[in-house]
Order: sequence, then structure tokens, then C-alpha cells
Amino acid sequence: MPCCRPVNESPWIGKRTSRSAPKYAASTSMANFDVLSEWAWKPATDEFIPDVIVFDRTEDQPRLGPVPHLAVEVLSNEPARDMIRKFHKYASAGLQHYWIIDPDEPTIIVYALRDGTYIETGRHPAGTLATLDIGVLHLSIDPIDLIA
Repeated sequence: MPCCRPVNESPWIGKRTSRSAPKYAASTSMANFDVLSEWAWKPATDEFIPDVIVFDRTEDQPRLGPVPHLAVEVLSNEPARDMIRKFHKYASAGLQHYWIIDPDEPTIIVYALRDGTYIETGRHPAGTLATLDIGVLHLSIDPIDLIA
């Protein structure tokens, strides 16, 4: 079985980032984990399709039920959707790591769940090497590479 199953690119990722998310997803997959773009996650009655999701390899099709290790959202023309609605829904579902990518800056904003609430643990602007670690995934990247 291949290490990463390619899926459709998210309609919310802008032209500048649409090729990057799948590229990084494919390059960071590991033996027991998948890193994919646009795969549904269905906690309880809600259903979300993060731009990138990191999760334990599973046979769930076409939706992931368990809580993933990480969800990444690229801000769209509706930033409140990612910054408010999903922010609270993901926290309620117990998602431990949530990253938001602002393609206009470009910046990676890193959040970690603490006592049921997200706290910002890092803000990585273009021109800096962001080293991001969620336990199962260790990634070093300059945010500018996401829109190159």
C-alpha cells in the first residue's frame, strides 16, 4: 500500500498554495500515518474537510472517525470559517494540534489544545524556518515555500 493516498486538492486553497499542500502531504507521510489534503473528518454529528490532515493510518472510507493528530487550514476568502467556527468545533472535538496558514503573509500560526481551549504556540512568518513537531510528525519549513 502506498504511503500516501492522493486526493483532490481543496477548493479553499488559493492558486498560490494549491500545489503545495499535496506536495508536503506526500513528502511527510510515514509508515503508520497518512498526511492528506482534503479528506473528511467526522467527529460526532459535524463533518469537516481540512486542507491537510495527519492521522493514524486507517481503513475508514471516505471519512475519518477518530481524532486526527493535526488539521491544517489555509485561510480562504472566508477567514471567520477557519478562525472562529472551525477553531471552536475542532477544540470541542479534542483535536490537539491545529495550524492555520495565512497565504497573504505567508505565515503559519500554530495552536495547541490546553484544557479544552486553543492557545497560540507559534507564529512563523516568511523568511524564517519553522520547526513544527506534533510527535508523529516533525517538519521544518519556511512558510514562503508554501506559496512558491
